[in-house]
Amino acid sequence: MNIIILIILSSFIFYSIIISLSNIFWRYSKSNIIYKNDLSILIPARNEENNILNCLNSIIRTNKNYKEIIVYDDHSTDGTLEILRKLNIPK
Repeated sequence: MNIIILIILSSFIFYSIIISLSNIFWRYSKSNIIYKNDLSILIPARNEENNILNCLNSIIRTNKNYKEIIVYDDHSTDGTLEILRKLNIPK
């Protein structure tokens, strides 16, 4: 009985190690995508007058790997479009 438990436990540990190593190698092999500057960010916005500046500032502060930020104003009835026009962000 102890041998069966030991085999099961060993198999679980071995499997966990294999999965962890594969995740590490996969992450490093795909990490070069992060550094390319060809990312387009699309932000749909409807009545986001209170949030749009914080959203844009957050993207600009945290991510430098974008080519463009596109804000789609979906017929806002508040001041979202006016804020975007002041920032020269196309509709």
